[in-house]
Amino acid sequence: MSLSDPKKLNLSSLLSERKFKVPDFQRDYVWKQGTEIDEFWDDFKYYFDEFKSSEDDASLFLGTIILFSGKDATKDDGRSEIIDGQQRITTLIIFLIALKHYVTKKQNEEHVIAENKGEKLAQCIAKSDQLINYYDTNALDVTDITLKSTSNIRKVFETLCQFTSKGKVNFTDIRNDLTKECKEKKERDELKKEIDKQIKVIRPVYNFFYDKISASEDTKKETDKQTNNPDDPDDADEPDSPLAVDEIGLFFNAIKKMTFITIEVEKENDAFEYFERVNARGADLEISDLLKSQIFKKLK
Repeated sequence: MSLSDPKKLNLSSLLSERKFKVPDFQRDYVWKQGTEIDEFWDDFKYYFDEFKSSEDDASLFLGTIILFSGKDATKDDGRSEIIDGQQRITTLIIFLIALKHYVTKKQNEEHVIAENKGEKLAQCIAKSDQLINYYDTNALDVTDITLKSTSNIRKVFETLCQFTSKGKVNFTDIRNDLTKECKEKKERDELKKEIDKQIKVIRPVYNFFYDKISASEDTKKETDKQTNNPDDPDDADEPDSPLAVDEIGLFFNAIKKMTFITIEVEKENDAFEYFERVNARGADLEISDLLKSQIFKKLK
């Protein structure tokens, strides 16, 4: 098996260097609140507490990313295929989108304007957008989305990446935006069904991150409901505090500095083989996933 030397990258470098796509033989996006998303948030929260004390000493390693950037992979707008790591990359981009929308909301609050903090928040919004979407250094502008995701969330994910929102997104607005060009009722209804399925997957993840960052009242109430004994302060989970304006820049820097090891697979057949071997981590592979991988391998 032909592999490149492992390379350590932080999230900022990873998302700035190139565009990505999830190949057709990959599984759907399946990370959910209550399992992988909560575990990631707990890890990040612990890491951010360390980061606030010492940026140089704090670290959060998010595992290995396996990429294929051969001739066949890059013919789609020069995108590298993610062989292992698409669940993490997709989740992190949704995390960044939630942060961007929260910061946009804070930017327009009166006390932020009065204290002349809006410019710093604007820089955070612009820099996060350059990771969510691909920033072309030649054009000096955002020209495309960074990740072409799995088909089970693709339409909603791509719209969400480029959706401007002063606060938490209303996914009805996204559905309306995606279906507004459909003039035939039957076509519109079918598209709405498809969009609603995608929203069902992606909305809980986005809402989870937005609520955690903003520490909304709904989140606090839900925390109280889940407490075994709400009257006993020692038994209660400590609710999250809203991210303070003065900490937003630090929070964003902490996200950017999370690290990966990246490995390039140099041959296409090796990419299929790696998918079968390595991608069994996280959510278990279904038999159909393995069969799909073999079918695509034969077709090539």
